[in-house]
Amino acid sequence: MRARDTLFARVIGRLLLNLILVATVLLGFYHFRTRDSSSLAGLSEDRVRRAAAGLSDELTRTPRNEWTQLLGRHSQRHQAAFHLLNVRGQSLVGDAFRPPVVVRKFLKESLPPATESSVRRHLGRQFRTLQLTSSQLDSLEALWLTSLHQFRSSPDPQAVVNQYTTRLLSILTPNQRKQFNQLPARQFVPRIDQPANPIDQLRQADRDGNGELNADELSDLLAQRESVKPLSSSTLPIIRPEVHTLASKQTRWVWAVMEIPVRSQGVSPTFSEWDVADLRLNPDGKRYLATLLIASDPADRSFSSEPWPWVTILLLVLGLSALFWVPLVKGITQPLAEVAKLTEQIAEGRFENRLGLEPRDEISRVAHAVDQMAERLEGFVGGQRRFLGDVAHELCAPLARLQVALGILEQHAEHSHQKQVENLQEEVTQMAVLVDELLLFTRTGAQNTAELIRVNLSDCIQSALKREAPSLELELKIPPNCAVLASPDRLARAFGNLARNSQQHAAKGGPLSVSAERQGDTVEVRVRDHGPGVPEDCLPQLFDPFFRLEPSRSRDTGGTGLGLAITKSAIEACGGEIHCRNHPGSGLEFRLHLPAAD
Repeated sequence: MRARDTLFARVIGRLLLNLILVATVLLGFYHFRTRDSSSLAGLSEDRVRRAAAGLSDELTRTPRNEWTQLLGRHSQRHQAAFHLLNVRGQSLVGDAFRPPVVVRKFLKESLPPATESSVRRHLGRQFRTLQLTSSQLDSLEALWLTSLHQFRSSPDPQAVVNQYTTRLLSILTPNQRKQFNQLPARQFVPRIDQPANPIDQLRQADRDGNGELNADELSDLLAQRESVKPLSSSTLPIIRPEVHTLASKQTRWVWAVMEIPVRSQGVSPTFSEWDVADLRLNPDGKRYLATLLIASDPADRSFSSEPWPWVTILLLVLGLSALFWVPLVKGITQPLAEVAKLTEQIAEGRFENRLGLEPRDEISRVAHAVDQMAERLEGFVGGQRRFLGDVAHELCAPLARLQVALGILEQHAEHSHQKQVENLQEEVTQMAVLVDELLLFTRTGAQNTAELIRVNLSDCIQSALKREAPSLELELKIPPNCAVLASPDRLARAFGNLARNSQQHAAKGGPLSVSAERQGDTVEVRVRDHGPGVPEDCLPQLFDPFFRLEPSRSRDTGGTGLGLAITKSAIEACGGEIHCRNHPGSGLEFRLHLPAAD
């Protein structure tokens, strides 16, 4: 046998192929997973994009002073926290939200740096003497733009101006507050560079000519600076935002970060330089972007990845692995099951079956060895049966002549010698019975010669017991129409032997109970006596030829030891099986399984 044909080599080869297959599938999935267009990668990201697209469309068509309510509705709808940031990472809705460190670090490293807006330049010039830091300018710019949008929508603009001044002072240091209080009064509206002369615009807006703009004059100036256009459908290409997923160690939230359009020329209801001063201009030059943060709880699964792609990958790997291993496992287990079945048949005395496998690997070599063993055992047992049959046949003629001679001797013997002649006749009779049983044993072992016909089970049993054990009390529980396929002579011989065995060993214990029950394609017959039973260790040997419980083999306690062996051979010749056990109540119980006639 070649080394590559061994079972070890086949198992190792399949294992290596399976590992290569799994590695190939995982590498291919990893490559496919990292692509932007991957559906497997995008289940959670697709959800985020769909939510972001819906929010972006509403933000684009909603005035900025309504963004707070809009973000709240989306947060409640998706069971996640929605936040909108400007180019400097500050809230666009005027709340005190501050992103976690991991998000701030990502925004600083990944997003383009913010350009200086006209509002920031104006504030820097206006408060130049205060020497504001960069962070203070960021805060002041966000405060100014938020207050501006509140001013436009508030029924009390003066209250917004006062609130703006109060919050401005909170940004400054104590020394800067002292310097701020010494500065002259400043107008709320910044001077933003534009083609028109801002001084002329301020003079035109100052209708009472007092050199300052009151709330009504300021509202009119803001309305003049805004570019109000009717809503229209945008024909700009759709922006597919790149979603970045971040996890914060400080909290359990998972953050999704992306830039979305929130203002678009020709689409937004109000569009002015002040509306987009803190937004990032998209490369198309028509839309302005804000940074959207979505904080989701992984336990809520609002934006969590679906498990089905991973289940699909797992099932694919398992299926492909099964294609490798199932044939090998089947090639191992199936021959082993056939070998086990054949050895069980050999243990029951059926040596004629073969597996017929070519000796290629270790298992087929074992199967081939079992076939050889069965063939040799069949030869040994067949030779033994032929030997016993030949011996019995050869003894028939001498025993017949001996019986005739003893009969003649009995007629001419003197009266004083009659006792010795009778003893000789008894011995010869016992020898004749033994020879008859040997002949019967060898004949019932020839299974292929039995012709199976329909036999009524109840009639066969009653006839056999009436002939073999007429004095034995019988308790019969068999349906009248119950029939089996069997050889009538051999089936009757089997039940007759069981009856004689019960009469000899258990007649005093009670009646012989015989019952039958249909079980699928077979009929189970139970024959039970009420005797003492047999030792458990002797049960497997009861059907062996010449086996007796008493080592002395006394004729007073038993026969030749061939009765149950003949019974087993007769039942097997009818295509059935017989087993025995000690009944839990008392006595010995035989179970016969015979093929049903219907």
